[in-house]
Amino acid sequence: MYNKLYLLFGFIAMVLFSSAAFAEPGIPHQFYGTIYVNGVAAPDNTILVASVDGDTYSTITTSSYYGKDPSPIFYVPDPNGDRIGDTISFSVSGKAAGSETFENYGYTELNFELTTSCGDGFCLGNETCSSCLADCGECPEKDLVITVVSPQDNAIYNSTSVPLEVYADQTIVVWMYSLNDKLPVVFTPNITINVESGVIEGFNSLTVVAINDMYSSGSVDVSFSVEVPETECGNDMLETGEECDGSDLGGLTCSSYGYNAGSLSCSPECTIVRSDCYTRSSSGGGGSSTTTTTSTGGTMITTTTTDDNVTSDETDEVIVETTAKPGCTVNWVCSEWDECIESTQTRRCIDINNCDIEVNRPSETQDCVVVDATKDDMQSSSSVLGPTGFALFATITEPSNLVLIGSLLLLIILIFYIKSKMSAKNGPKTYYKGKK
Repeated sequence: MYNKLYLLFGFIAMVLFSSAAFAEPGIPHQFYGTIYVNGVAAPDNTILVASVDGDTYSTITTSSYYGKDPSPIFYVPDPNGDRIGDTISFSVSGKAAGSETFENYGYTELNFELTTSCGDGFCLGNETCSSCLADCGECPEKDLVITVVSPQDNAIYNSTSVPLEVYADQTIVVWMYSLNDKLPVVFTPNITINVESGVIEGFNSLTVVAINDMYSSGSVDVSFSVEVPETECGNDMLETGEECDGSDLGGLTCSSYGYNAGSLSCSPECTIVRSDCYTRSSSGGGGSSTTTTTSTGGTMITTTTTDDNVTSDETDEVIVETTAKPGCTVNWVCSEWDECIESTQTRRCIDINNCDIEVNRPSETQDCVVVDATKDDMQSSSSVLGPTGFALFATITEPSNLVLIGSLLLLIILIFYIKSKMSAKNGPKTYYKGKK
């Protein structure tokens, strides 16, 4: 019997810790440093690869440096929020170079010193296809050719969002671009570059660099101009730089932002207003219910109203539409909330996949209240309350927390149950004096 109870304990413990599976994306771990081979600075475009949990992330060196000026910024992301403590393995041009433990918010200087010789199986350092056939293989019969489909050389664009479409005639292991002489950025074709990428109105210069699987590199330069036409907010015509204009919402609806009911409107500044959007669901048996979900900076507060005069067996589905570029998945990563100052907290959110889309961007501001430290401990444990004061209640009633609380209660009940069974089995002890 007790073995079954202990088995049940183990199951409950597994449920208690399963909530980690629902974690949000974590903050990346950034790395920088130098790479030396045989005591000499590694040649430019030496490839450094970080591998963790079956994923790989690449960067290159410039003047022996990686991850810092003049090389691209280099970081390992945490897409599922579960990489803390995982081992990251590093290799330089295919040769194992060391490892490091992943940390959220990590900023680590990691310097690599390797030795190599022709014949060890790694095309590394100053070895080339000309100097070390055994490691680097035969030299290609022709040079690497890179084709930039977009932006076209000397073309004029009427938007600061410009497609970057490229391909090459050889297998490429690392693609990079540098826009207007800024630091190079490692990317995966094909993407859209914009103001955040460095596109400016007027003249733009772009350099695309590719490194093939034999660690040879090639590059191509193009130039283009951006001439954004002047816009007039209020003319009921959606123009470049506007989210909307009057009744012209650009085809967007509340469902474009994750809601399934309500209506969008356009502000006098030609920005989308979502205050009249909400999420509605209906269930059969006893009427229909309308659920409105609002956000108070990370805590979802749900208010439900019921109409007993309506019966429905249908359930509305929330349809989320996005306008991200094909093949790109938005991955918002946010910092912790800053200190509550003048009833407002802020944080910073970035899309580490650079999908060039603002839909579903997490809120970066929220109302807050500084709680008096002398108040009840339960109240002080929640330093930020929503406008309705129900942030704590909303947090408790989240599905994952309900599972946790219910499991804890069940665990407490089982402890008392086992103790009562043990007491009944042993029975009261009787002590005798003298002879029995």
